[in-house]
Amino acid sequence: MTRHIKSPGWNVLGLLPTHLIMFLTLIIPVGIIVLVSFSTRGPYGGFEYVFTTAPYKQILFNEGWAGELEFNPQYLIVVARTLLLSAGTTLICLVSASRSPISSRCKSRRSRSL
Repeated sequence: MTRHIKSPGWNVLGLLPTHLIMFLTLIIPVGIIVLVSFSTRGPYGGFEYVFTTAPYKQILFNEGWAGELEFNPQYLIVVARTLLLSAGTTLICLVSASRSPISSRCKSRRSRSL
């Protein structure tokens, strides 16, 4: 019996278009959003590439009457709730996918080939 071993290089090259599309449509836009979030507003509604953390300070703190900063956890609670719901949804999807007929059919094919 001869077994054919596929070279791992083909798998990497075969997935190259997928990685390129993911990079162009996900990684670059998220990077732009992060870059703009640390920029300052321009005079005519745009933005300038001057690094500042003022928008994050504005979100996390309220300025009191005397100019002191008071911590405001309102947005952190929203972010924590969002992360909790997304983790729960991911867990439900993983459990339902592992129980699906497709995954059991793939397991039976692997056991037949061994």
